[in-house]
Amino acid sequence: MIKSNGKKNHGRAKQRKVLADYEFNIGSTDFTIVKEFIVNHIRKTYEYGDDIAKALETKQDMDFDSIMPVLDSKKIVADPKTGEDKATNMHIQTVHTSRVEKVIDREAKYESNKGNAYALLLGQCPKVMKHKIKSCQDFDNNVDGNPIALLKAIEEHSVCYQENKFCILIVIDALKGLINLKQKENEPLIDYIKRFKSSCDVVTAQLGGNLKLKKCMKSLSLTEDETYEAFKSCLLLVNADSSKYGSLVRNLSSQYSLKNDQYPRTLVATNNVLSNHRFDKSSKGKFQKKTDHSEKDKDKVEESNPELSFAQMFWDIDRS
Repeated sequence: MIKSNGKKNHGRAKQRKVLADYEFNIGSTDFTIVKEFIVNHIRKTYEYGDDIAKALETKQDMDFDSIMPVLDSKKIVADPKTGEDKATNMHIQTVHTSRVEKVIDREAKYESNKGNAYALLLGQCPKVMKHKIKSCQDFDNNVDGNPIALLKAIEEHSVCYQENKFCILIVIDALKGLINLKQKENEPLIDYIKRFKSSCDVVTAQLGGNLKLKKCMKSLSLTEDETYEAFKSCLLLVNADSSKYGSLVRNLSSQYSLKNDQYPRTLVATNNVLSNHRFDKSSKGKFQKKTDHSEKDKDKVEESNPELSFAQMFWDIDRS
């Protein structure tokens, strides 16, 4: 029987697989990952779950009036005289009524799901997070029972914003969090962009609107919203992993100095630019160096343990 040496691999991250593994924690950087898992769980398991899931993703209530079917009067026979005309009208009315009833059923289920989603989101918060949220001044009036408002409150507290802190310092912390948010080493681009968008949402919430950049508006001949979008796009670009995208940023700067402005103006455009860029050689070299080190370490292990049994080798591999 093979026994372990009693050492635990503390460096290995816990694999999260089920809902209970996903919690909203104060000061955590994985709010977006946790939110995405929970929202997808709601989408898959709730009846008409896509409606409440979309509301949580967009942070806006569903407008069922906008999707309520309208009877097309042009298809109705104005003066039905034959049995066929009457049957046609009856069929059109029946189909229309069925569609209206389906939307009404969706709306009723949506209201029911709001309560279930609220309970689920709050249930994924540890006691400290729950205490902070319930201590908010507007909890009773705006947050209690409202899953969208709750998710916004969770997002703010996930990055350690304190309600009893001076309001200007809260805004400064939000801006610092956005400005200093950089792509982590080996972090997929899609995860980096999700964290970035979440931080942008927090800034907008703390400012009470978009950051106003009047000088840039005039220089770029853009609207206020377009200028703020351009600001976010540029920030996303320059804070991407420099070992992968450094040459891209330098090339854009060089082109701009030659009166050839190619900076993307939207987050979608920036995402496309980063996605289509071939990683810089420094990034590949860095990866190769790590691979070489791991190979050398592997050789050392093999030299020091030449007579390992199959069971021992399997245990070592599983432990790494």
